[in-house]
Amino acid sequence: MKTKTGRDGFTLIELLVVISIIAILAGILLPTISRSMQKAEKTQAISDIGSLVTAVKAYYADYGRYPFDNGRSSDTHCGESGTSNRELMNVLRGIDGAGNSGHENNIRKISYLDLSEQRLDVNGNFVDPWDQQYGVSFDTGFNNTVNNIPGFSDADGQNVVAWSLGVPDRDEPIKSWEE
Repeated sequence: MKTKTGRDGFTLIELLVVISIIAILAGILLPTISRSMQKAEKTQAISDIGSLVTAVKAYYADYGRYPFDNGRSSDTHCGESGTSNRELMNVLRGIDGAGNSGHENNIRKISYLDLSEQRLDVNGNFVDPWDQQYGVSFDTGFNNTVNNIPGFSDADGQNVVAWSLGVPDRDEPIKSWEE
């Protein structure tokens, strides 16, 4: 009777070594992947904020006014805690709806801000990568300063500002202006 001299499989030790190596590599890669994802989310928020500011400024250039409350002594704020940015998004996207009923605030139906529906929450608010509304304020008092920005100081020399509160539970707001 002949016996086999070759092996038919891996030993338990060999399998454990391979599994250990894979676990070590995964432990090294996961934090790197997590940091990369956080950086991508922050980059997305910075891009969105820039797009919001550009959209409001383009609207102003076309209509010679801001979407709401022109000539008020206090500036207009959308999306801060307790309010919605949905109405502003409807105006900037050229959509008939709250804040733009019958296209009253964007009669030309121009889309100043191109957003996919996935970037909006269930109420139609434009949200950051952490599912918080973007805030937008503009100088409807026309004094070349956005005053009383919720949670921030005034933005001197600015006509339009936007922000994200950033990653929840961290004090890292992302803003379109310097304080």
